[in-house]
Amino acid sequence: MLYELLNNKYSNKLNIYLIDEQKHPEFISPFRLKGPISLTLIKISDHASFQHRTLYGLQSESFNQNIFNHRVSQFIDNFFNF
Repeated sequence: MLYELLNNKYSNKLNIYLIDEQKHPEFISPFRLKGPISLTLIKISDHASFQHRTLYGLQSESFNQNIFNHRVSQFIDNFFNF
């Protein structure tokens, strides 16, 4: 559901990367990732400074696509001021 939402709603606004923690463990510590499904947004300015926010616990809302999509969309829209 996450991949579908990101591709359908944000592909023309954001660069989207899916990262497998098993293949890229170097992302776990800097962004404090935890849980089976988390979404980390990174805002990069001038190729140097950045801000990031992580949304945890998405697996608990995966039973209802409308709730899931609303929570993720609201998180992204608020972070990037869309």
